Amino acid sequence: MKKRKYLLSLLAIIVSTTYSNSETTEATPPVGNQKALVVYFTRTGNTKQVADFIHKTIESDRVELKTVEPYPESYNELLTQAQQEINSGYSPPLSTTIENMESYDIVFVGYPIWHGTTPPPIVTFLTEYDFSGKIVVPFCTSASSSGSSSFQKVQQLCLQSTVLDGLWLMSSSVESSQTRILEWLNRIGILGDNGTGIETVVDTKNTHSVSITESYLHVSGDFNRLTLINMNGAEISRTKEKTMPVGNLPAGIYFLKIDTKNNAMVTKKVIKK
Repeated sequence: MKKRKYLLSLLAIIVSTTYSNSETTEATPPVGNQKALVVYFTRTGNTKQVADFIHKTIESDRVELKTVEPYPESYNELLTQAQQEINSGYSPPLSTTIENMESYDIVFVGYPIWHGTTPPPIVTFLTEYDFSGKIVVPFCTSASSSGSSSFQKVQQLCLQSTVLDGLWLMSSSVESSQTRILEWLNRIGILGDNGTGIETVVDTKNTHSVSITESYLHVSGDFNRLTLINMNGAEISRTKEKTMPVGNLPAGIYFLKIDTKNNAMVTKKVIKK
């Protein structure tokens, strides 16, 4: 554990000691050499800093989302407008257009938390484009509100996608969060195989322990259904049992969707040797 923390800290220093504009560091291709896109919406610049760091770490394209009508500069006016849009379900039109969206396999989606949830411009983005079969990776920043509700919203808007565990950062800690971002990218499998061959992940809310061996994938805890998906987003297997045969699957990285008893969807990375 100490060695792992040391290596992650060292990697954070190598990649970037600050969120500077330097482009001297060579980004790492995503696992499987898939094509990645980092999309973000920001107001104060905190989310942009995180998006920039992900872009410098992962070989990717990067796009900032902007609305046709800019939001008010006044913070209080912004809060009022945002609340009205969220309550009414209004999705503001975007001035940003992303060409060749179909060419991306992995899409990082970054945003600030507004009134405890996903801001309306992100809702517009996730409903305007087809994310079927893509891997969607949410990340967000806020002064205090957790990102959990917003991650559930992204899940609801991307039902035909594989939505990985999101990252939430407090705005006050963004500039010192490089190591946390790297740990997250490693944990969700974007930076590649951790070399263990068997990965066990425990979901703290639902206590689902996931393990995979050469022949079987096993999940402990209560759930409604398991769905195994490959890196291309294609469904490989589905079961209501706690053990899923995987002996006929080739070695590689897969994603397991756990449909929980409380109707939430938990997505975990599993590695088969």
